[in-house]
Amino acid sequence: MRYGDQVVYLRGLPDPIMPNPILPDQDELVTSGFSSLFGLMIVVGIGLSVWRFAATRNMAKRRGASDADATTVALFGGETGTAAAYAVRDSSPTRPTPTAEERIRSVRELESQGLITTEQAASRVEEILRDV
Repeated sequence: MRYGDQVVYLRGLPDPIMPNPILPDQDELVTSGFSSLFGLMIVVGIGLSVWRFAATRNMAKRRGASDADATTVALFGGETGTAAAYAVRDSSPTRPTPTAEERIRSVRELESQGLITTEQAASRVEEILRDV
């Protein structure tokens, strides 16, 4: 029974004319449950995508790719990009960068063998010294 804005319960049962003000309809529960589940799936999907992008990019950078190449592989690679990021590094071992002294020595050797002229050797030595 209803008196004003209040619902009166008889023998513990809600009034059949008025819906229960405390509990929402079953349709509302189902709708809100699916909405919540869908929202959670979207958040988890975005989180996993961000994690995969970051992991693939870091993997490519650790394997010797430049920042731009690592980003390209991570963005456009998909499954192949993850594999490519893992295999970016050359199979050949890296050599240390020669010192300025070693580079000048190699220029002088080329000059002594007659493979470059004295002017070319002098300009190359000047370039090496400028880089130091």
